[in-house]
Amino acid sequence: RIHAAPPTMKDGTSLTPTDELRAAFGPDPTVTDEGRRRAFRVEIRGAHFVLAHREPMRERWVFEPKSILAGEDRPCYVAVEMEPLGRWVLVTFTPDACSARERLQYASSATSLKNQIGSSKFFPKDVHCSSADDLKAAA
Repeated sequence: RIHAAPPTMKDGTSLTPTDELRAAFGPDPTVTDEGRRRAFRVEIRGAHFVLAHREPMRERWVFEPKSILAGEDRPCYVAVEMEPLGRWVLVTFTPDACSARERLQYASSATSLKNQIGSSKFFPKDVHCSSADDLKAAA
């Protein structure tokens, strides 16, 4: 009898978002200004997608990637809420300094993250970048 191998973190299928991350993608009751957007830095830690940083953007369409990256040169996802649609752009940020394994892990896990949060909340096109300047242009 042949059994299928269980999913592994290598393909992103066993990674799960934390409750805090799931809640972050929900409506924000503290936002009263329709023009405000939000941005999150999401990292893979162990077997979870984790909310690593939350960045409220106080002005319309102003996004400063150095703030969301917090000076860290580590791979992550950056989710930026796009007004007025209330949908998110997911950017896979893999700086040149990260390893090939990290690049592969983040690239292969993006779809899993979107599916587990709710794929209808995201624009279908994935964006990849490797520098803060590229990230600013993408968002």
